[in-house]
Amino acid sequence: MPVPVEIQEAGVGSGLLKLLGKAVKGAKVSPSGARVIAESADDLAALVRGSYGWRPGHIDRHIREWYRLGKDAPVQPWMRDEFLEMVVQSGIRQGKVFQWSLRGEAGMQPTYSVLRYQNGRWLVSQYYANGSRAGEFATAFEPTAQQLARMLQQAAIR
Repeated sequence: MPVPVEIQEAGVGSGLLKLLGKAVKGAKVSPSGARVIAESADDLAALVRGSYGWRPGHIDRHIREWYRLGKDAPVQPWMRDEFLEMVVQSGIRQGKVFQWSLRGEAGMQPTYSVLRYQNGRWLVSQYYANGSRAGEFATAFEPTAQQLARMLQQAAIR
C-alpha cells in the first residue's frame, strides 16, 4: 500500500495532545498549552507508563509482536523503552486524530487513535475517549493490513 509523504513524515493524529490534555486535566487546553504538552515528552511517557494499558500483562504481547519474538520470549528492558518512545513520539508528532474503538472488558470502547509510520511499519496508539479512563493510554500495536486500511479510511474521513 503506497504511503503518502505527509503521513510518512508526520503520522496520522492531529490534536491528540489537545484532546488528551482536556481529558486528563478536565479543562480546556489553549494552543499555547497544547505546545507545552507537546514539548513535554517525559510527561507523556510518565502518563503512558503509569496507565493501565502499559501493564506488562497487556503491553508485552504487543511488544513481542513488534519485535517478532516468540509467544513466551522475555521482553528486554530496551525493547520496552524503545516501544514507549515510539508511542510517545506518535503522540507528539501526529497529523490527525481519528476515532476508533477497542474491545475491552466492558465491550467495545471508543478511543482516540494515532497511526505512526516508522521503518516501513505502522504503529497505532489508542487512548480512551471517555469513561473513568478518559485520556488514558489504552494500547499500542502493529495493525493488520485489514485494520490499517480501515484506519486510514477513517482518518481520511475526519
